[in-house]
Amino acid sequence: MTDVVSVQLRGRVGALTIDVTLPPVTRTLVVIGPNGAGKSTLLSMLLGVKPVQAGRVSIGAEVLFDSTTGVSVPVEERRLAWVPQDSGLIPQRTVQQNFDFAVRCGATETAREQRRQHAARVIDQLDLGRLLNREVTTLSGGERQRVALARALCIGPRALSMDEPLAALDVTSRREMRTFLAGWLEQLPIPTLIVSHDADDARVLGQHLAVLEAGRLTQHGTWSELAAAPASNFVREFTSAPPVAPR
Repeated sequence: MTDVVSVQLRGRVGALTIDVTLPPVTRTLVVIGPNGAGKSTLLSMLLGVKPVQAGRVSIGAEVLFDSTTGVSVPVEERRLAWVPQDSGLIPQRTVQQNFDFAVRCGATETAREQRRQHAARVIDQLDLGRLLNREVTTLSGGERQRVALARALCIGPRALSMDEPLAALDVTSRREMRTFLAGWLEQLPIPTLIVSHDADDARVLGQHLAVLEAGRLTQHGTWSELAAAPASNFVREFTSAPPVAPR
């Protein structure tokens, strides 16, 4: 059974105040919103990278942050996988070396062995064995994102977060990776939170969408629900984009 991610956060980063209670994330939730709305900041707060003033974050029965009880699990212990927009891979290193780094990072020897076994399964599932000896700089954009996804998953995370995962790809690669990612996430047995500013990505990847505007949740629902009753001009314009070709 998939764990449910529950997020209620309030904090201030620079001039932006984030005050959000997300709908429960059981499968794939895509957070959309205009530039500067706080989408990436929200992910950073969830990961524990940026400060949170108040609220609560939990995955299943495990509480990661609770301002009332003083619980604040360190970043490295939250078991939240993260794929940044630029893939975050170590340049001038091979794919295998990138996996080795993820396996070793912050883990005991017992945990490392578990990660090695999990990494081997993910590499096989994503058909990345042929790339293991390639340097990251020689990979295509789509290959880099697949490797970044696999590296994030090799720690055996409780949940996955992705920040604009397709934004750095050209049109063709983006379409191919979008189709691949949609199919993969349907099978992934953990909840996924994706930040995106692209209507095609949100429509195809998001089983549920949450709209963030000026640091606050203004609407949430399926694509059809948002399109049928947009709560703001942003939502109206975002959902009026013509649909992509069927995948």
